[in-house]
Amino acid sequence: MKLFKTLFVSLGVSSFIIIAVTMAAFLGGTIVWMLWPYTFPVIFPKAVATGIILTKIPWTTSVCTVWLFGILFSSNQSNKKED
Repeated sequence: MKLFKTLFVSLGVSSFIIIAVTMAAFLGGTIVWMLWPYTFPVIFPKAVATGIILTKIPWTTSVCTVWLFGILFSSNQSNKKED
């Protein structure tokens, strides 16, 4: 019986973490999507004029971009040295 309780607690915690990370990506992606047309054409006008950077991006692209940068720049605890 204790095994089932441990299994269900682990499953619940894992589900909560997955939902929290997904919600953060959706919220961050929405913020990037809303700010993109007002920031990037001003910061990089030549890149936008030549077509290197888009003036508007789809919402799904912004969510995937936030997710990718979150994975790339996250702090991994296993890489830290212990003294």
